[in-house]
Amino acid sequence: MQLLKFTFVTLLFTAGLSACGNPNQELIDSAPLISESYTDDLNRDLKLAKVPERIVSMAPNVTEVIYALGKEDHLVARSHVCDFPDDAYNKLEITTFPSLDLPSIVAQEPDLILASSEIHSEQIIASFEQLRLPLLYQSYNRLEDVWRNMNTIGAMLHAKEEAQRLTDSLARMVQTIADSTEGEIGYRTAILVGIDPITVVGKKCFMHEALEKCGGKNVFASLDESYPTVTAEQLVQAAPEYILLPSNNDQVYQELIAKYPDLHTKLPAALDNHVFLTRPDLIARPGPRIVEGMVELVRILHPRVDLTELL
Repeated sequence: MQLLKFTFVTLLFTAGLSACGNPNQELIDSAPLISESYTDDLNRDLKLAKVPERIVSMAPNVTEVIYALGKEDHLVARSHVCDFPDDAYNKLEITTFPSLDLPSIVAQEPDLILASSEIHSEQIIASFEQLRLPLLYQSYNRLEDVWRNMNTIGAMLHAKEEAQRLTDSLARMVQTIADSTEGEIGYRTAILVGIDPITVVGKKCFMHEALEKCGGKNVFASLDESYPTVTAEQLVQAAPEYILLPSNNDQVYQELIAKYPDLHTKLPAALDNHVFLTRPDLIARPGPRIVEGMVELVRILHPRVDLTELL
């Protein structure tokens, strides 16, 4: 948590200095833009006539980025699953999945709505386009996408430098992790994000790359999807030496075994007691705290690796 606090405090302090250093900053922030255009991850163009002042965040990682950039005053509403930082609970809560409370979003008169592929499918686009609501859709197939989307949000909010400092810092820490685990045994690992059906992390997911940089080997890297579903038989055939379960449910593994009893005696990870519950808000959320999640993975896979410099 010290790493997290350092990142947030540093950014907020820097943002404060920037504002104090320019007496015209308020005028600059309120000045109309010359129709800045942004392209989202569905190749849709969104034009902004001014810096967004009424933002609706439909995903937890987006809310965390806005706070990390010190722009929470622009946030008028957040998803019902946004749980960090604590101050986010003071923002209006809107249900964004599995049902979508469009009337509540419309009532906020947003000038920017941010959606994430980690929460929403592309099917939501039609509803927003029909209502002419300014939606930007972001996806996260690689860690580079995480940094890129943070920088996009920063550019939209006139916090480009702050966002660049944040992403540069995170990228450097990820490289430190990768360097620290280089040469370690690449344990065969499966990350299960669902048990009914069994849903795993595939190749087109930022968690796949994060796992590889933490010195693990994704047993489902051959599946060219973000979150493919597999059968119990496929999981047994993959023979993971480690199983990671990003979940807040401490009974999730027991529920998996209750549904598929043979897994407990056929999986190397189960036989070696290498089944671990991990915090989903860290490793499974493409936001500013992802490095904390990666440090947690290294501690599981390679406990002898010293990452104290990142704490």
